[in-house]
Amino acid sequence: MENVQLLKKVYLFHGLTSYELAKIGKELKSRHFDKDDEIIKAGKKGVALYIVKSGSVSVTGPGGHKKEDILSILGAGDHFGEISLLDDQPTSADVFASENSELIELSKKNFEKILSDESHIAVKIYKSLAISLCSKLRTTNENLLLLRKAKKTKKIKRKEKEEKK
Repeated sequence: MENVQLLKKVYLFHGLTSYELAKIGKELKSRHFDKDDEIIKAGKKGVALYIVKSGSVSVTGPGGHKKEDILSILGAGDHFGEISLLDDQPTSADVFASENSELIELSKKNFEKILSDESHIAVKIYKSLAISLCSKLRTTNENLLLLRKAKKTKKIKRKEKEEKK
């Protein structure tokens, strides 16, 4: 029941009824990770969706576990690993526990079982997944534009500095 309350707060499950959330809740597994434990390794096959119940996790590029490598820090109610539920590609980021953390896990196998058995749940989840992924894509595009502008500004300043010499 506690996990169902958490699912209600997760955007991915927005719009599901209590009954539908309870069906998903039956398929969840609680996992504990100590600080610095690796949860997902970039390049490996993704096996589950994770939802942070307590604590926090850091998402980094492959092999990056330094503070400057962190792409995102996720806390209670945030989820990750959803891309691996949709495609069969290797994961694109490392995820590790920033502190002692409790996560709930929905395996790809159980996720697919729910979607094939309950088409009405599938429609709602796929819509939420699409919206969530679109939001992440927009954020990535904005960050790339900022990076491009910063590089351009740096190049202009370097050129101006060279011209002054």
